[in-house]
Amino acid sequence: MAVFNYDVEPTLETALVALLTAQGITAGGSRQTDALATPRVDVRFELGAERDALTVANGSLIPNTWDGQFVLSVITDRDNNDASHSTFRAGVRQTMAEATAADWEVQLGGSHRLLSLTHLSTAYDVLDNNRALDASVMTYAATVRFQ
Repeated sequence: MAVFNYDVEPTLETALVALLTAQGITAGGSRQTDALATPRVDVRFELGAERDALTVANGSLIPNTWDGQFVLSVITDRDNNDASHSTFRAGVRQTMAEATAADWEVQLGGSHRLLSLTHLSTAYDVLDNNRALDASVMTYAATVRFQ
């Protein structure tokens, strides 16, 4: 039986964290327990609906392609790096726009393939007013194939 890595969320989060880190951007995944300094990006992947794409495994047709979304929280400390929030956010946006299929393939190691990535929205928010943390939440639609 063909066995897919169905634990897709940490796989994709780890790949994106590696892509951002390679560009000098401090980033962490959704279940990371280390406290990261600001500015930083918190990365979360949410798996959505399966697509109609199917593959054969042991004589059965099973889905191998899903939609989902990356939710990136660009977090800055208002007291220490408020002026850099928009510049840092722009660097994240540039990295997302310029990452190639080959970049993703290297990070995913062949278990998954990112078929599409589209920016949907960016929303500014006060993450924690008591600690003076601001966030821009950037959402990207993604289609991923299990291999």
